[in-house]
Amino acid sequence: MSYNPDQWLTSLQRTLSGLISDEIDAYIQDAGGDAGLKVYDVVFDWPDAAELATGARLEKTIIHFVIDDINNLKLGFGDDTVSATEITITDPDTITYHEGQRHELNFDVGVWASDKSGGSTARLVVYEMLQRLFSMESGRRKVRLDTDGVEILRFNGGRFITDKINDVRVYRIIDSELVVRVFSRLSGDPAVIVDQEPDVTEQFEIDNINIS
Repeated sequence: MSYNPDQWLTSLQRTLSGLISDEIDAYIQDAGGDAGLKVYDVVFDWPDAAELATGARLEKTIIHFVIDDINNLKLGFGDDTVSATEITITDPDTITYHEGQRHELNFDVGVWASDKSGGSTARLVVYEMLQRLFSMESGRRKVRLDTDGVEILRFNGGRFITDKINDVRVYRIIDSELVVRVFSRLSGDPAVIVDQEPDVTEQFEIDNINIS
């Protein structure tokens, strides 16, 4: 799925979710050769607290992405309008003005693994995969090309902790941050270009004197 600048926020989340899921499926294999998504789950939200408390979501190792902050920046100087225009050759001809913005988004990234889902080893495997995809130049290039426009600005790996949820030991990664950049556009309604010759009066009058 490619990034769509006309629907930048929903498109970004769908594109990243699909890309990361595909990477997990390709990168992470268990001893039996099962695909990664059978033992790992990617969610673009906080894991449900009630389900975590009962262990329902800890059959798999969870990787969550949650938007912490969005910075919307204008392009260029002066008015927040892109000067580029698009001319459609029709009858009559029309011209469409486009407006654009740059968006930088901070994602909180977390990992939740239990002994049942692979324990500390599962946490290490996820960390390696995310570090290769978001920190190494080859991974960043892959993200940009595969999504057709999503740029990775930086990735902070975070900290490893061991927690307990309802007496279930949970191996977590916290304080991890992913910052991405995308560009959006907003197209105005097409305006008709007036290309016909104006009517010209060939005779007019000055002080009651006809001039032709």
